[in-house]
Formats: sequence, structure tokens, C-alpha cells
Amino acid sequence: MILLLAVILFIRSPWGQGILVDKAISYLEGKTGAQVGIDRLFVTFSGNIFLENLYISDVNGDTLIYSKDLEAGVAFVPLIRTGAIHVSKFEWEGLKARIKRPEDTRAFNFDYILTSFASTEPDSSTVAGSEPDSTSLNISLSPVSLRDFDISYQDEVLGIETSLALGDFELNIPELDLNAFSFGIKDIQLSNTQIKYRQTKAFPPSEASSEESTLPKIKIDNLGLHEISLIYDNQVDQQFAELEVINLGISAPSLDLVNQDILIESIQLSDSKVLFHDFSPSTTSSDEPEDAPPFSWPDWKVKLSSLVLENNTIDYKTSDSKITEGVFNPEVLLLQDLGLEISDVLLENEKASLNLKSLSFREGSGFQLRDLILNGSVENTKAVVKQLFVSTNYSQLNSTGNFSYPSIQTLIDSPEETLINLSVDQFSLDVRDSYFFAPELTSDTLIQELATAPFEGNLAINGGLSKLEIPTFQLNWRETDFYTKGSVHSPLNLDSLYVDFPQIELNTNKKSLQLFASESDFGITFPDSIGITAQAKGSMNDLIASLDLQTDLGQVLLDAGYKDQGLLEFDVNLQVQQLQLGTLLQNPDLDTLSMEINAKGQGNSIYDLTAQLESHFDKLNLYGSDYSGLQLSGQLANGDGDVSLILDSEYLDFDLTSSIQLDSVNSKVGFNLNLKGADFNKLGFSPKEFRARLQMEGNFEGNPDNFKASIGLSDGLVLYDKKTYPTGNLNIESLVKPDSTSLIIESDVVKGFVHTNTNPASLGIALENHFLNYLAVKDSSNTELDSGIVMNMDLSIFESPLLNEVLLQGLEQLDSGRVQLAYYQDLDSLEAVVSFPYINFSGTEIDSLEFNVHSNLSNLNMELGFLNLVAGPLNMDETSLTGVMEDSRIYFDFSSYNETEEVFHISSDLGLLGDTISFHINPENLLLKKTNG
Repeated sequence: MILLLAVILFIRSPWGQGILVDKAISYLEGKTGAQVGIDRLFVTFSGNIFLENLYISDVNGDTLIYSKDLEAGVAFVPLIRTGAIHVSKFEWEGLKARIKRPEDTRAFNFDYILTSFASTEPDSSTVAGSEPDSTSLNISLSPVSLRDFDISYQDEVLGIETSLALGDFELNIPELDLNAFSFGIKDIQLSNTQIKYRQTKAFPPSEASSEESTLPKIKIDNLGLHEISLIYDNQVDQQFAELEVINLGISAPSLDLVNQDILIESIQLSDSKVLFHDFSPSTTSSDEPEDAPPFSWPDWKVKLSSLVLENNTIDYKTSDSKITEGVFNPEVLLLQDLGLEISDVLLENEKASLNLKSLSFREGSGFQLRDLILNGSVENTKAVVKQLFVSTNYSQLNSTGNFSYPSIQTLIDSPEETLINLSVDQFSLDVRDSYFFAPELTSDTLIQELATAPFEGNLAINGGLSKLEIPTFQLNWRETDFYTKGSVHSPLNLDSLYVDFPQIELNTNKKSLQLFASESDFGITFPDSIGITAQAKGSMNDLIASLDLQTDLGQVLLDAGYKDQGLLEFDVNLQVQQLQLGTLLQNPDLDTLSMEINAKGQGNSIYDLTAQLESHFDKLNLYGSDYSGLQLSGQLANGDGDVSLILDSEYLDFDLTSSIQLDSVNSKVGFNLNLKGADFNKLGFSPKEFRARLQMEGNFEGNPDNFKASIGLSDGLVLYDKKTYPTGNLNIESLVKPDSTSLIIESDVVKGFVHTNTNPASLGIALENHFLNYLAVKDSSNTELDSGIVMNMDLSIFESPLLNEVLLQGLEQLDSGRVQLAYYQDLDSLEAVVSFPYINFSGTEIDSLEFNVHSNLSNLNMELGFLNLVAGPLNMDETSLTGVMEDSRIYFDFSSYNETEEVFHISSDLGLLGDTISFHINPENLLLKKTNG
């Protein structure tokens, strides 16, 4: 004992310190060649080793390691008795290390020290064939304290730059068994620490290791991180991460990775930030995705009692773009004020459960998840959602649900076999939430109106995708209410879709309709109240429906049936009761309408349709006249039949009958109108006495692309202002084919023809292109035109008493006029002449009126003129207006004479560019001379 005390006093004495330090320095410098410095090295009274101000240089004489204070102690009694290592104290303060490996030498700056201690003699501690010691190695570290570390590592060979600035680290491990790889940690505390890692080169490929790593068993009573900063900068893969942990606490009584048993008591993270920017180039694989392996539950037992996040931030980017207010971008996410509270997370015995008490955040675009609550569980054959509550900027949803399925694998492969029991007790959905994900909706006027109020209601769904029962679905928006209940079979397959909704109700009003449509635009007046009751049952090819529309302006009833199962069938009954047409159509000359129409038929197509049509009008008052006797009826048998429209009233009496023969290639339609009498004055169409009777016949044969048609009027008589006027005969014949068109008119007023060697559509496009050519505008259609199109038109207009005194009242005299037009596509030539020798209309006289157009590939000339115009005080002699188109502009020249003297002359031009019209008057030769009347 005296000897041990003497040794301790010797070591702690200045004389002894000098000897020990000098010996240690001399040995290290002599062995390694490094510069070594030690202020003090001694054993404390408690038996600990204390080292103060240790310095070791690297191969270049720079600092390799500097340690301010290091004190370590090991309990010798347990070590001697059991071999257990009990570190009774380990305090290290002020460590500074600089580790480097330059590119040129490819050697670490400490390699020379390792080389100096390397021995070529065989290690006597390792003998071939010896077995490892299986004795458990028990270690305890209590306490361990590290403070004020400054360590950097620069490896130019691998392209690694990393540093550690450690503020304070406290560790207490009462139990540590390296053989069993078991760690019993009582306390870990790390604070005021910064870690930086930078990668500038790609790592060389590494070989996969076949050795199995030993998994640990860990127990953590308390882990705390405070004011921790971690920066990761991978310049090779363009990835950057930054982690700022202000407060993190973990308590995990058992992390048994060997037996896969995890028990975590609590995790708490607050006021922290996670940033990850990944701009690495995207890689696409041409390989087809492999089939996912069959589902199996993880062979783990996990229990988490509490997870709490408060006031955290997540910054995630996969694109170098800026955050835009109001626009959600999944490539640029910024979650602020992130809060999360979870309890009772359990994974055990093929069952998982979760109680998410709260989740909230504010995204950089402005979208907010105000709250998310989810309490549920998943098992092999069922899933239960005890509560699901979601609240966003403007919307809310609260629901519960149960889901059953044969197995989870069936749920993945065949979700349609899942049985659903879902109840949405309350929802309030606001369109404005969608603006973040589809900003273009903000400019949609319809969406803007829908966004003025949320959609509120509730919903219940039972059953599976083979048959969904909807016990209730209620929806409200502003003053509009919708309700329905029913069932839907096979909703994902239109061919098998079947619906049964015995109750559909909709109630709204004028105020709601006016938000989406203007009465003035449609020329109608909306009803003040609208109520719809409907039912629907059937499939896409066999449907029965009824509708009852009730408004304050009348009622409409509809019953309809439709089938398309090899044979098309329909049965419709439409009733209109007391519909106030005058108010609805804003026309006081219209009155109340009450009518019923029945239509029923069947056929494979419209061409072999067998149908019946009947209608009667109980009330039909138009312009003060009663048309309630109007009858519409028809009957078809295999596409052939008759349709008739008959009215026998006081002021209008006519029979309209038609015969129909429907055919996909050559249909035939003929009609006969016998107007027995019409009093247009009593009917409200003429202020004077105006009556008429006539016979009209018409025929159509062919199809829309190839047909011939004719209309004939005869036996016509008009009584106007106590004078009788025969209408004469009118015959119009037309023939349309893909390669020719013909129209011939014969009457007392108009006579002439139109002939062309193509169809009307192609002729119209050819004429349009002819004129657009002068504006340098090409036709954008894909219609291929025939070449060599020729068109001739010649119409003559004659004076008659019917034209002068009835149709154009005020026409006092009309000398026969003529309209001629000739077009030749190959020559790109068009000639048009309109001439009227003399017109006297209500005292206005025009002598020798002519209008001519001459155009070809390069020129377009127009001329309008007359010899004399007299209209009250206005008296103009020879006058002409000419126009010439050049360079997409029309140059006009206007001249007018008084006898032989020119009194007016104006030159001007007009141009069109896009949607802009320009007009210019040329001052040269401008003449405006006052004449004496």
C-alpha cells in the first residue's frame, strides 16, 4: 500500500511528471518521427488516467491531433474478478483532428505513424486453429462525456469532405454485451453539434458482401438531440439535404432487431427543419415492371405509444423551380407548421392499427391541411375506419367505414370483391380548394359561380362494386337541394351497368339558375321555383324513366322506356300542363299550352322503324288565336308510312299530309299542303286585311349527298286590302349529285337556273378560296376539291301585282332585272353582272342600275353605277363606284356628274390585316363641288 502511494505521489509530482512526459514524448517521437507534445500525464487519486494538452503533427508538420483534456477510468475489481469492463469515467474535451488524403500521394497524413508501429513478427496472440472465446464480454460505459470536438476529414481520392463540430455529448450505457450485440442505453444527449458531408466524386463500384451482419438489441431509456445541424451535399448526384433538429426526444424500451420486436414509448420532434433537394437526372427503364410478390405480413412486432411533431418544416424539391402562390407543384413542396400526433400504432399477429389524432401543415402554395384525424385498423379479412376527419382551407369531411374482403391479396388483385359500408356523416366541399391543383379553373366563369358556396350534404354507401346500395345521398348548394337513394350494379362496366333509383329529387329557383345563364341571352324568363321528381331503372340498353317537372309557370310530365337489345324499342308519353308560354318566352302574344304526345315504336334501325305517333292540344293560344284543335299523328311500318298535321280553326284551316319511305340509300318523302284558308290579319301577322289559300306539293328522293327534290305551288289566291291576287304557279326543281348540281325556278316573279359540275359543298369552298386568295389567306380545311369546277347562274326578276302590292309594298315600278354569274376554276375566273333598267320604290327612282364583278388569278375589279338617282331633294346624274384589289387592299374610285360636269371625285383604299381594318382617303384629285339645285 505504501509502495502504491509512493508511486502515485511520484507520478503527480512535477519531477515525476517531467520524467514520464519526457519519456513518453521521446519514445513517440523516436518511434514515429512526428512532433509530439504533452503538458501533463498522470493517474488521479481515484485511479483515472489524465492526459492534458496532447499534440501530434502529421507528416507535413501540421496538426494531426490535438487534445485538451482526457480523463479515463476503469474499475479494476470487476475486471479482475469477472473480466467485465466498467468504464467508470470517460471525459474528453477539446479534441481537434485533421485527417487528409491528397490526390497526389494517395496516402493519409497519419499513415507514417501506423507504418512506424507495424511489426513484421507474427502475432503471437493469434494461433492457427484457435477458437474464439465465447465468454460474454460485459461492458458498461457510465458516464461518457465529450465536449468541444472539431474534426475534419478530407479525402481527395474518394472525393469526400466531411466535418464534425461537436458541442456536448453525454452517454450512459450501464449494459453493453458485444458478444450478444446488446446495448442497454440509459441516456444519450447530443447538443450544439454541426455535421457536414460533401461528395465530389462518384464512388467506385463495390462488391456485394456475402457476410451476414449481426443485428443488435437496443434499449434506450432517453435520447435527446438539441440544436443539431446536418448538411449533406452530393454534387455527383445533384442532391442536397439539410437537417436542423432543435428538439428531438426518443424513448425506446426495446429495439430487438434480432427477434424483430420493436417497442417505442415516445418520439417527440419540435421546431425542426428537413430540407432535401434532388435534381439528379431521371432514369427511365425500358424493362417491363416485374410482378409484385404475393402479399405477406411483415414478421415484425411493432408498438409505438406516442409520436408528436410540433412546428416543423419540410422543404422538398425535385425541380429547380420557385414556389408560386396559389399553384400546387408536387416537384416543389414546402410544408410549414407541420404538426402530427399519433398514438397506439400496433403491428402484431397479422394486424395493424393506428390512431392518428392530428395532422396539419401549411403548404407553400397556400394550401392548408388544417386537420386530419384517422383512427382505424387492418386485418386479414377486414379494415375498420372508426373515424376519418379532413379539414382543408375551405372544405371538411367526416366519415366512418368498414371494409371486408376475402384476403389482402384479393383486395390488391380484385378490389371489386370488397364489401363497403361507408358513411359520410357530413361533408362541405368548396370548389376553391381545387384552384391550388388546377389554377386554370379560376378563369372559368362556371366554376367561379360554383365557388360562391360550398357543396354540403351526407352520403351512405353499402355493398360491393358488383352492387352498391346508396341508402341516402343528400347535396345542398346555396338554394338548390338534391336527394336520391337507390342502387348501382357494376358501376365500372358500362356494358353491365344497371341502376335503380326509385327516388330522385331536385329543387332550385330562378336565383340559382341566373348564376349560370342569362335570361336575356336565351330570350326566356326562368320560373321562380323549380321542382323535379324522377325515377330511373334499368341498364344502358334497357331503361325506364319518369320525370315530373313542376314550376310556377306550368308542369311537364315524362314517362319513357328505351330498349336496344338487338331490336330498338321506345315508348314515350309527354304531357305539358298549363305551361305559360308567353311568360316563359317573353312574348305576350303567346298564351297557355296544354298538350300530350304519345310515341311508340321499334326497329333494327330508323330505316325499318315501325312506330305510331299521336298528339292532341287541349290549350294552344298564339297571337290571340285558339289552335287547340291541332292534331299531329303518324304511323310507320318497316320504314314506310304517313304523317299528318291537321288544324280546323276559325282563322286557320289546313291539312298537311306526307308519305315517307325510309331507306339508307334512297329515301322518298312527299308532302301535300292544302291551305284551305288563313286570315293573317286575325292571326296577328298583318295590320291590314290579308287572307290566302293555296295548294303546295313537294317530293324528295335520295339521300343527303345524292338527291332530287321538287316543290310546286298552284291554285293560290291572296286577298289583300279588298283586292284579289292570283299567286300563279311556282315550280322549283333541284338535283344534287357528288359531281353535279342543278336548280331550276319557274314562276311569275322569278325565273332562272343554277348549274355546276360539282356538289354544293365543294362549290362553296372553291368560291371562298377564290376570294381569300386576294387576301393571301389559304383555306385551312382538309377538303379535297375537284378540279375544273364550272358554275353558271342566270336569274330574271319580273314585275307582278303580287310582288308590287303585297310582298314588296311600295314597289311602284320594276323593269325586268337580271342576275348572271359565271365561274371557271381552272381559269380562276369569276364574272358577275346584276342589272335593273329601272326601279321606283316609294318615290325613289334609279335608272340603269348595274353591278359588275370581274376577277381572275391576279385581278379583282368591281363596278357599281347608275345613270340617274332621284330621292326627294337628292338628284344625281351618272355616278360610278369602282374597286380594284391589289396587295390585299381594295382601292376605290368614286365619281358623280351633274349632267356632263364632274362634281364629286374621291379616291380611297381599304385594307384588312388580321382583325384590324384600315381606311385611307387619297387627297390627290379630291373633288367636292357644290351644285345649285
